[in-house]
Amino acid sequence: MKRKNRNLAQEIMEGLEAYKAHLEGKITLRTTTVEPKPEIRVAPESIKRLRERLNISAGVLARLLRVQPRTLEKWEQSKAPIKGTSALLLALVEKYPDTLDRLETLDDEKPA
Repeated sequence: MKRKNRNLAQEIMEGLEAYKAHLEGKITLRTTTVEPKPEIRVAPESIKRLRERLNISAGVLARLLRVQPRTLEKWEQSKAPIKGTSALLLALVEKYPDTLDRLETLDDEKPA
């Protein structure tokens, strides 16, 4: 597939000119408001159930998720909150268990 040559400087200038015209009331630019998604919540007991369902140890799950085993232990015991990307990743693994297989393959790939 052949890539189209782009003139980024020209595109940036056109964007700036359109923005200036918008500020001066000469044109109306389309605006979109994007609401953030609600925070994902993962119950601590669901981690242990997930491990049992997948028949893997806490150590193996911690390695696949790229977290310290102690961190996973704290999550399971409600001693540390499961937030942000960690909660999102756990929810993804819970819904799509093959995510763990995909995470395992990341070790084999070289960075782009």
